[in-house]
Amino acid sequence: MRCPKHTKASIKITALNIHGIDNTNTWHPDNKWNHVNQIMSTRRIGIMVVREAHFNDERHSAI
Repeated sequence: MRCPKHTKASIKITALNIHGIDNTNTWHPDNKWNHVNQIMSTRRIGIMVVREAHFNDERHSAI
């Protein structure tokens, strides 16, 4: 008979205020989306709410 494993799952949820999107070019050093991606990877965040991105249709298509 197999003993059931007692595992615990968790997910990290956070919010970040990026104070505007700045440059939409992904290779530009002022691009904040690369920083958001880096934070999510290094801190193992599953869900991040991004506030004050000042997002519009033009910027959405650029990203």
